[in-house]
Amino acid sequence: MVLAACGSASPEDTADDTLPDVEEQIDDADALNVTPLALAFGQAADATSYRAEIAMGMTMSLGPLGAVDFAADPATPMSFIEVDAEGEQYTRVELAPMMNAILASSGLGDGMDATGMLGGDLSMETWLAGSTITIDVSGFAPILQQNVGAADVFPADVFTIDVDRLADGLGAPEVAASITGQAAPDPVEMAEVLGEALADAEAVDGERYAGTLTLAEYSAAFGQDIDALLGSLGATGDIDETDAVSMQDLFDTVTVDVEVTLDDGAVDTLRFDVDMSPWLASLADQAGGGDLSDGSFTMTMLMDYEVDPTIDVVVPAGDFPDGTDQYLDLLAQS
Repeated sequence: MVLAACGSASPEDTADDTLPDVEEQIDDADALNVTPLALAFGQAADATSYRAEIAMGMTMSLGPLGAVDFAADPATPMSFIEVDAEGEQYTRVELAPMMNAILASSGLGDGMDATGMLGGDLSMETWLAGSTITIDVSGFAPILQQNVGAADVFPADVFTIDVDRLADGLGAPEVAASITGQAAPDPVEMAEVLGEALADAEAVDGERYAGTLTLAEYSAAFGQDIDALLGSLGATGDIDETDAVSMQDLFDTVTVDVEVTLDDGAVDTLRFDVDMSPWLASLADQAGGGDLSDGSFTMTMLMDYEVDPTIDVVVPAGDFPDGTDQYLDLLAQS
């Protein structure tokens, strides 16, 4: 597995030689009367620094509104995340793979490059250190400049957000996830939630385990506190009590199929599949859309996960402008 080390001082491909090989892992698991998966989750929970490379796929049919269909391709990941031992976090989001897939699936741009059509590299980088989030949207600059007024949304290509000035109960990881669209996996929560969901799972093809969890449990595995999120949205008036109950019901009842594959006894890849179709109509109603009762919406996430104790996230140095007010304005308009 070779991953770019953007935002980090780690090498491009660093193997953790402190992990046992697969034979040692199986022997250790047998001696403790647990599964190799349980030991692998224990290693993940103890990890202080790690990286994750994430590919997304989607199948959506909206009747007369059209359809989108593209597979999650590990060769074209959309998110790259690194977290170091100090809790500092680096994220790079690449929109080009999704935009290219949407163009291809729509029949409007098969084989066309979204970056060439829209300008920029369609990427965004964020660094989280303490309660400060540094954001670089320079990859979106040409798009913003092409849209009237959009260029004034942010104070500069690189700016910061002060999380302490935002709503109570909404922590820095939740804010960072709302900006990038993908939360970093929390090793402890991931190990606890997935470990419980797959506790009775039998190994498939040697090192692969499959099970089911709720959308709320999936969110918890990625360090998101849904109760805190809904509470903060309610406190700021962004959603009313009815919508909050509906959203909570969604997180509690929608199920996610999960598959975990081990490599040399360690967590290597994770696959999540979720069918949001039953909720598509109600979500459309809340947004003021049309009748989507016959619509379908499924999502797939593939994560390549690696523990690496050498990761050292380097936050850009500079006197960047504060964009907290603009971020608050965006929240109010959304």
